[in-house]
Amino acid sequence: MNDLTKKLMCISMRNGINLWLEEERILSLKGFLKNNGKGFVEIGNEMINTADVVGIFEANTLEEVTRRKNGDWKCSFGNWHERGQKCGCRAETEKTQDSPYKEIIDKQGNKSMILKNL
Repeated sequence: MNDLTKKLMCISMRNGINLWLEEERILSLKGFLKNNGKGFVEIGNEMINTADVVGIFEANTLEEVTRRKNGDWKCSFGNWHERGQKCGCRAETEKTQDSPYKEIIDKQGNKSMILKNL
């Protein structure tokens, strides 16, 4: 079964208020702002001053900002980690790859690779 969902966008205001609306409802405000529209605009039951609009953002953009404010960070593999946590994504991807080689460590701590099928 296919679920139909509407894309939500956030109007972020200077005073910290975030208004979440469907993208279709925000299109007229976007057009107004692009044409240097200034003044008060009614959106739903809300009246906003366009001078206080910081921006109009997608949900994933605000999620990333919130994560960074909370101290999380994103590694080069695209995964989020908590503050102070080291990234182990490379080790995890190496474990899941079907490499024909196996890493061995001798008594002196030297690493070498051998074929698994030997």
